[in-house]
Amino acid sequence: MLRALEAKYGGDAGVVLEDAEMREVFLPIVRADLAVVETYRFVPGVKLTCAVRAYAGVHDKSVSDEGLAAWGEGTTSGFSAQRFAGDHFYHLSEAQGELLKTIAGELKVLTK
Repeated sequence: MLRALEAKYGGDAGVVLEDAEMREVFLPIVRADLAVVETYRFVPGVKLTCAVRAYAGVHDKSVSDEGLAAWGEGTTSGFSAQRFAGDHFYHLSEAQGELLKTIAGELKVLTK
C-alpha cells in the first residue's frame, strides 16, 4: 500500500516501511486520510461564506490545475490558488518556509 501511495503522491515510503514503530504510527493516519478521500461527496449548492485558499505542489501528480481551481467553486467569498516547489508533500520540503510565509501574510490580511 505505501509503495503505491509513494508512486502516486511522491515522498519516501521506504522510511516508514523499514521502521516498525513508524509503520505503527503512520499506517492508521494514512488509512484515515484515504477513508476521508474515498467517502467525501460534494454537495452542489452548499458553499462556504469565507475565503478559501488552495495550495499544491508544482509536481503533485494528484492535483491538476483544474482540480486546484475547483476549490473556488465551494465559496461565495474570495478564492486564490497557489503552487509551491515540490510534489504532494511540498509542505514538508524546501517550500515549507515559503508556504508558512504565505499563510502568515494571509492571516495578517484577515486580522486587520
